[in-house]
Amino acid sequence: MSINILFELQHELRRLYIAGSGMAAGDLRLGKMLPQLQKLGESAPVFNKFAQGVNELLASDRAEAASKLLELGTLLHSVLYTQGKTEGAGEIYPLVGTEIKADTSIPYRKIAPLIEALTQKGQGRLEQIHQAFNEGLFHDFRVISAAVTALDDSYAEIPEFLFHKVISQYGADALPMLKQQFQLQGGKGHARRLQLIHNVEGEAAIDLYLQAATEGSVDVRAAAIELLGEYPEQEQFLLEQADDKKKELRRAALSALSKLGSDKAQDCLFQALTSKDHELAVEPIRLCGSDELIHRVIRQTEDVLAEIVAGKENDEQEQHLISYLSSIEGDSSNELCLLLQKILSVPASKTAKLDRLQEVAAQMLLDLDDPEAYAFTVGLQQKYNRRFIAYSFRAAVHSLPPEEVYERYATELSNKRTSAAKELLRTMSMISVDITDQMNGNSAIETWDPRWVHLLIKLDEKELVTRFAIHSDSTVISYLTKQITAHPKFQDYVTVDMLLALFHLRDDNVSEMVMDILERDKTSHSYYLNRSQTALLSQLSPVYADRLRQFAETMKYQNVKQQVLDIADTVAAKPS
Repeated sequence: MSINILFELQHELRRLYIAGSGMAAGDLRLGKMLPQLQKLGESAPVFNKFAQGVNELLASDRAEAASKLLELGTLLHSVLYTQGKTEGAGEIYPLVGTEIKADTSIPYRKIAPLIEALTQKGQGRLEQIHQAFNEGLFHDFRVISAAVTALDDSYAEIPEFLFHKVISQYGADALPMLKQQFQLQGGKGHARRLQLIHNVEGEAAIDLYLQAATEGSVDVRAAAIELLGEYPEQEQFLLEQADDKKKELRRAALSALSKLGSDKAQDCLFQALTSKDHELAVEPIRLCGSDELIHRVIRQTEDVLAEIVAGKENDEQEQHLISYLSSIEGDSSNELCLLLQKILSVPASKTAKLDRLQEVAAQMLLDLDDPEAYAFTVGLQQKYNRRFIAYSFRAAVHSLPPEEVYERYATELSNKRTSAAKELLRTMSMISVDITDQMNGNSAIETWDPRWVHLLIKLDEKELVTRFAIHSDSTVISYLTKQITAHPKFQDYVTVDMLLALFHLRDDNVSEMVMDILERDKTSHSYYLNRSQTALLSQLSPVYADRLRQFAETMKYQNVKQQVLDIADTVAAKPS
């Protein structure tokens, strides 16, 4: 029996269902099929039934066309149903069940947008996923498949979030889907799947990790090699991978060896640090945390430094030395402190190619947070043409009385155009607390000598004056008032900081000054209020709440208008 013509007939009948049965009489397409059906009816009687039905439909009037169309469609559907196939293509496997504990209590209309965000492209998906996570929508097991699939998403933040926050919480519930989707030759998404499988199965899937480490793509191999660092019996295999031609695999092997921490592993890490792979070995050595390995790195650093002092230098030594220091960053031993002091005591004539190394050493001395280290760093103030004055000043602030800090460094600002003075001013700005934070209750981490603010006024460093204006002083108030009057702009961040400083100094006229600036300055086109502007308006006394509301009505943008109105309500609620 030829079934193709029946499918053609089904297509035509569907067309007539849509167009209406009244269009069936004399239909040309059905008329062309009639001779074929009659011919097939000579060998199969059922086709005569179809030919008869088509003929009656073609000859029917509008009143009986609907019933004829339904009769023919019912017959056709019955025959096609008996000829259909229900089995799926491909090899049949037994159905594997799971012990998923997630439920389906969430209505599908709520999880449908989440599934779409996980499986489709477009903007705003990450925010949608975050919101769904906060609402607990990922607890529905219907989301598991889409979540695991999204590990391949091209927007890196989505798979990273799913890896760390979502799928790791599923535990064994996600395991069947992870295994089903995992491919040895896959990319980063499949490397993530392997890590998640390891989180659940651990050593039970060691054969899979070994297979992935030898047969997988570069991404999958790197992930598998790093996982093998959990198993001491894989030491020899990891040592072999540390010599692989691919940089990604060598990095993964060194990371895995740092977890083992055995003697052979430490030897391999040290060899990598002293080779072309020195940058790859930095983080693994730091994570290894072996005192013996740190001692070896310090000795190696001293040996190379001695060669430089002796005149045996080359272009690659400084970068190697920086890697050496970076690999032992975080160590607080006296041995390291002495090494850093040696680096910063090299004769100036030998430091032409050690600028970056000495910068790293100076920062590490500060990070030691040690009295001896601070004392040495303070002593760098005038050495090397004052190149380390910033580190020296920071060490002094942490270790010396405020008055001594001022007396040692104030003279460095006698000429603010020198490079040392510029660096000192930059450092003062970096380590002092800005006035907005001070107004929010975050006081300065150090107590400054009150003479600083007067020196900064002489230097006309307006922003720094706002940071160092801690105590009420008529000279400071007069200076700030004069500067604000010269530049009364609410959109200028320095002007806003100076107004905040006047509030901090409890000046009686500052509230009126703020309102005058708001009402005179053309600020109606502001797009938003920044944190400093918000803090400034919040300092106004309750008597200015109504004027602040009137000012809000002049704002062009609704969001800014609402901000100002909210601040006005807060101001009005303050105690008189």
